[in-house]
Amino acid sequence: MRTRTYYFETSAEGMPLTVEATPFTIATKETRYRVSIDGGPVHILAWDENLDHFVAIKETTDRLPEKYVSAISHELQGIEHKKAA
Repeated sequence: MRTRTYYFETSAEGMPLTVEATPFTIATKETRYRVSIDGGPVHILAWDENLDHFVAIKETTDRLPEKYVSAISHELQGIEHKKAA
């Protein structure tokens, strides 16, 4: 099965963000997303049950601002909702 990459625009802190998000599944059957903003470095976002939204994981020196993660999480939740329907 071919993996679909999602492209969308959102904004955070008044800045427009062009996002590329590609889902992938890990061994536990959880879906995570490889996310790139404006063609930049790839970040991994995973669902956090306790916080009830996607969070950035495995970040090193190139951290995403929380406002960006929140805006992208909102869009990814919409994608997940559509996939489940």
